[in-house]
Amino acid sequence: MRHVLLVLMLLVATPAIADDVVTVQLPTEYDDGSPLPLAQISRWTVYWGTAADSYNVGAMNVQPTQLSVTVPRSGSGTVCYVVEVADSDGITSSLSDPVCRTVRRPKRPVIVSVK
Repeated sequence: MRHVLLVLMLLVATPAIADDVVTVQLPTEYDDGSPLPLAQISRWTVYWGTAADSYNVGAMNVQPTQLSVTVPRSGSGTVCYVVEVADSDGITSSLSDPVCRTVRRPKRPVIVSVK
């Protein structure tokens, strides 16, 4: 019974890892310098992965009127994000520079003695 109580206490006491909130600043120009009105942006897409050059864990399309999106975290470790924009013709931008967030986890405890 003590073991069950200890496990339940650990489950209740363990705080949830905060989700990541990705916020963007959308471009206002095409790469040739001509204006890109917000009305001509069809979506932006956030991609994420576990390294700054690998974004194969997930992707989410976001409406251009929404400048932030919440990406659920499943645990500790590093997650890196990049974003691209698509215009109303479906032409996509190059990827943004990556931004990474690391959630650390404490080292495991050491049992000193059992009597």
